[in-house]
Amino acid sequence: MTFFLDLQNWSEERSTFAVFSDNKSYKYNELAADAGQIIRWWTAHPLPNEAVVAIDAGEPRAFTAWMVAALRSGYTVMPLDPAAPAARMRRLIAASGAHQVICAPQMRDAWRCEGVEMIAMPAPSAGKPRGLSKFLARKKKTEEEASGEADVLAQFPKALPELGGWPAVPGMDQIALLLYTSGSSGEPKGVQLTFGNLKAHLDTLAKVYGLTARSRLLNNLALHHADGLNQGPLLAMHVGGTWLRPLNKMGIASAEDFLASPFQLRASHVFMVPFFMQLVKGLTHWHKSAFDHSEFEMIISVSAELPAALWQEMEQLFGVRVVNVYGLTETVAGSLFAGPEDATRIPGTVGVPMDCEAQIVSGELWLRGPHISPGYRGAHAGPWTDDGWLMTGDLARRDSASGCYIIEGRIKNACNISGYLVRPEEVTEVLLSMPGLDDAVCFGRSDAHVEERLVAAVVTAPDHPWHDKQLADLHQAIVDVLRGEVEEYKIPVAFQVWPELPRGDSGKVQIPAARSLWAAQIVEASADNSTTAAMDIPETVLACAREVFRSTTVDLRSDSTKTVGWDSMAHLDLIQRVEAKFNISFSVSETMRANAISTLVAITESKVRKG
Repeated sequence: MTFFLDLQNWSEERSTFAVFSDNKSYKYNELAADAGQIIRWWTAHPLPNEAVVAIDAGEPRAFTAWMVAALRSGYTVMPLDPAAPAARMRRLIAASGAHQVICAPQMRDAWRCEGVEMIAMPAPSAGKPRGLSKFLARKKKTEEEASGEADVLAQFPKALPELGGWPAVPGMDQIALLLYTSGSSGEPKGVQLTFGNLKAHLDTLAKVYGLTARSRLLNNLALHHADGLNQGPLLAMHVGGTWLRPLNKMGIASAEDFLASPFQLRASHVFMVPFFMQLVKGLTHWHKSAFDHSEFEMIISVSAELPAALWQEMEQLFGVRVVNVYGLTETVAGSLFAGPEDATRIPGTVGVPMDCEAQIVSGELWLRGPHISPGYRGAHAGPWTDDGWLMTGDLARRDSASGCYIIEGRIKNACNISGYLVRPEEVTEVLLSMPGLDDAVCFGRSDAHVEERLVAAVVTAPDHPWHDKQLADLHQAIVDVLRGEVEEYKIPVAFQVWPELPRGDSGKVQIPAARSLWAAQIVEASADNSTTAAMDIPETVLACAREVFRSTTVDLRSDSTKTVGWDSMAHLDLIQRVEAKFNISFSVSETMRANAISTLVAITESKVRKG
């Protein structure tokens, strides 16, 4: 298979590369023209070879053009999440050693780092998309020019030399992507993926999924995330197929639109995370029609553990094949595949390795192959052996009958939250930096009715005002600080105040003991409240909401448009908690309608009355 950034051939190719939320097609020759315009500017203003270029991943068309131009110029692309706290983005930009940041104009000041050139990405036009060349040729004086800071894009028309041919194809050992994951210490870890890693694994994905230039890949996952980027635009480019990204934002409210998309856009492969499968399986009126067209081939589950029961329900309800993929950021996207063949499509497993080796050492899954990252950026030690094995940190066993692997847990204190691998130590580091806390530990705890969540135990400083706060007020004070430092999904949903943390002889916090102490306090609290069996419905719903949204200010007037943290994952979490509290069940339409606390209370009261 040819190199996946074949701009020379793309320049003559009028087939569709992508379809975005405005239902407008973005053709390969348009992408080549847009990328070529940017390459011309970099030709006139070159960066050092393998320079890191950090690119705002918020607007998919613009991001893709800048990414393609950067990769083909031999630079390393680092996608940036525009929804993440600005403080975290500045830390990542600084840690990466980025030479340039390409971002939306409104993010330029928020992400500004000393010594890093900030370039305003042209905003997407309204209506029919235009080539980037029209943006690059704009001559209007900007606020930055008025203040003496040149608008780099306005210089393009004066500085563009003609391309004497496309840049040489980068070497396979060069670093193509830099993707940051949660660090286990205060410093984040940047996973480096070479062009060779990408080429090898995109070949594997194309083979496993049976992709051709006729394939249409519906992938609406985040572009700063490995599965959204590598199994979205890059995989489509690699096979000359079409990338479908029909929604501006995935969420509860867009579930119907999402299920309408495979049929409307004639998707052949649909990428989903288990959380979203859990949501859409309840849309019963779509069971027969969502994937009922001749081009459709499979749903591909990525990013998180796929429970066997959910897997079977999806196949039975929608009448489709579901393929389960296991991988890490360090493996580009996948490594083990359960399906699409019946022999390996076994619910509860992650299938078998493809184009790589797997072994179990002392219960831990190890992987080796041409797609494995060469290491983290900087001085971070990584989980690699001298002979190239990646120690995944996942406990696994191999079923002797089928040959499929089964993941049984994590060796270390790590959690999968909303499809992201989160190392709670990162949150602990932030907690320990707070003057009001003498000690703290964050860890994952599985709930009876929802997936794993982060919780934290803290020891308050006796001489600090936090020491005398009520738990709810303390919770809110801590969350207010965390919101400026970490992503929303990394904020613990609950806190307990302890006199001290359980530590071993080495001084390390004993996580198993901490989990036991946490559970014991919950049991004790439940016993104390046993006389309130006839629960006050509004207050109970409010208590659930305040825990889920990590806020004590939630009241009966709160709704999803004004409450910080009320995203799709939190919404489903809230519904499931209320269902568990009152032993009731919400329909999908009720789940989607309950976008205000008052509405949720009314639905709950109605269901409780009906028994």
